[in-house]
Amino acid sequence: MLVPTFAHSGAKREDARTRAAIVESIFLTRAILILALILLLAFGSPLLHLWLGAVPRGANMVLVLFVLGAIISAPGYTCFVFLTGMDRLGLILVGTVSAAVANLSLSALFTWKFGIIGPVLGSIIAWTVWDMLILPRRVASEFHIPWLPTSFGGFRDLSLPATAGALAGLAVVELLDWRSPSQALPGMFLVTIIYLGTASVTIGRERRQRYGTLARGIAGRSTRGTGDEL
Repeated sequence: MLVPTFAHSGAKREDARTRAAIVESIFLTRAILILALILLLAFGSPLLHLWLGAVPRGANMVLVLFVLGAIISAPGYTCFVFLTGMDRLGLILVGTVSAAVANLSLSALFTWKFGIIGPVLGSIIAWTVWDMLILPRRVASEFHIPWLPTSFGGFRDLSLPATAGALAGLAVVELLDWRSPSQALPGMFLVTIIYLGTASVTIGRERRQRYGTLARGIAGRSTRGTGDEL
């Protein structure tokens, strides 16, 4: 969905719109993934039990680390989509190949040293260096976009919701003792409500209005589509 947005903004030289799309894409990606990280930390084991039955040793830790890596690499993904829309992928060809080689090498080394979590540890290091630090700075410099909001976007505004969600998850698991698979889903719902409720207060009035308009637009299109089918 962002590719045509970036392509249109680049063609029209709408720098402010491009900058806003990049920052908001990173923010929303991290907002969703931070919630997923909290839910996996609190309820990952019972969820995996519901899904797999017999859960392999270390499976939940691998999932947690992968989500953490996705949070770290969110700017790199957005920058890749941005450069795809601008037809400027040549800017990052050498860096992307180098990061992939480093990722593979570190993953092999860490698998030998640490076992099942080795590949994701290698990926996290590569993602941190390339997707969070080097690539966003390269794109920011090339297209005159502030670097720090690109690389670290969302962390400040989401710190309080993340803390509230984590404390809620801790309370549900440790105080209410909701540890069984049948209790995981209501526990997740409760933690999600607390996280989203806190986020709705901390993200600011402008974002609330923007996301409210976006949600109403999506709901309206869905309603019209359902009506057309009927």
